[in-house]
Amino acid sequence: MSDLSSNTNMDAPPPPIKRSRGSSEETTLTTTPVSSGQSSIVGAPQANLPSSQPVYSPTVAAAIIEAARRYEYEAIRRNNEARARLEIAKEDVDSAVNAAKRAQDRLRDAEQTAAAAAQSCKAAREYVAQWEEKFPEIAARITPVAAAAENDDHSNKHVSFAPLHSSLGHSHEEGVPSSAASAGSLSASTPGTQRKIRRKRIRVAEHGWGTYEGMLDSLTGEPQGRGTVTWENGGKYSGDWVDGKAHGHGVMDYSNGDKYEGDWKEGSRYGHGTHHFKDGGVYCGQWRNAAPHGQGKMTLGNGSHYVGAWKDGKWHGHGIVRPVNGGEWEGVFACGKCTTGTLRRPNGEIEIGRYDSVNPDDVKEGVWWSVDRTSIWSVVNGDKVEEIDVQEAMEIANRLGIDLPKDVVVDGNASTEV
Repeated sequence: MSDLSSNTNMDAPPPPIKRSRGSSEETTLTTTPVSSGQSSIVGAPQANLPSSQPVYSPTVAAAIIEAARRYEYEAIRRNNEARARLEIAKEDVDSAVNAAKRAQDRLRDAEQTAAAAAQSCKAAREYVAQWEEKFPEIAARITPVAAAAENDDHSNKHVSFAPLHSSLGHSHEEGVPSSAASAGSLSASTPGTQRKIRRKRIRVAEHGWGTYEGMLDSLTGEPQGRGTVTWENGGKYSGDWVDGKAHGHGVMDYSNGDKYEGDWKEGSRYGHGTHHFKDGGVYCGQWRNAAPHGQGKMTLGNGSHYVGAWKDGKWHGHGIVRPVNGGEWEGVFACGKCTTGTLRRPNGEIEIGRYDSVNPDDVKEGVWWSVDRTSIWSVVNGDKVEEIDVQEAMEIANRLGIDLPKDVVVDGNASTEV
């Protein structure tokens, strides 16, 4: 069933990072020549290098530290995912080994049963031969049981082998079927639809072995209808089944503390459902192939949330991010990253722009309005470049394909664009 239960971030961006910018701020970077035994910093300028050790401005040093921390975070995340997959693989191997042991036990029991049955068959034949030898004339008049079974008609193969009422001297009224005939007709007319409640041990790749209790298909023996399976690793699913897979509506309690309630299709979360994460996060919305897909809302455990379009578990389409510390980021997302949008900061400032990350501060090109909307700056690569007027701001917004926020001032009046 799905892997979303183990990761509540679901490629969600971290809360916006506050930064101070000035219209005249400049960044200076100087480095020393790199000898054959030294490594260089990727992307660092190599021209006009002084002979002293590298000296970085606070802005550049902060950017390098932030990049290093992101690299560390990604490495830790991948390591955790790899360890989780390793544990699943170990569980699968253990399940396979246990299944092989059980199969070997069943084979040994079957061999012992077959050997005992062969001995019983031999003894029975000797017993029959002994009595037939004593009473040969009587034995000749009795039809062998095997021959009688071969002469049964098709309808009698679905009813009891008890003697028919006619053989006991009873008759039936015309048009009223006997109970035996009725049972035979029912069995023949509805193959594969009869169900019965039973306990059964089943295995699903994502969860290993578990005990199922519920309705089964009378022919295949697979779960069919309503039923509950309790996994040996601690999880439990209760709901609808079709052909041995969760299909319809059901509730899944995961062994890690997560819980999903909603629609299923062929063993995967599919349709509409709500997933509660053990850390307090909640996703409610549409699903496809065990991942958020369509419209949905994801609320993190700290209170931040995203509401909008999803694709294969990532933000994709129009959406709104509301961090717990205030503000709002609304725009168009692609594969979990914002492409264009409007950022409303907690202090009241507004920024529109083009992005290429999950961090709203990493605007590539845009416009920044002050709190009172009287000052406007152009923004490039996250920094204010120069102060501009309203006309220039409108030109940048048109070039980016973004409507001006409704509360910015255009020609002395508030913009009517949204």
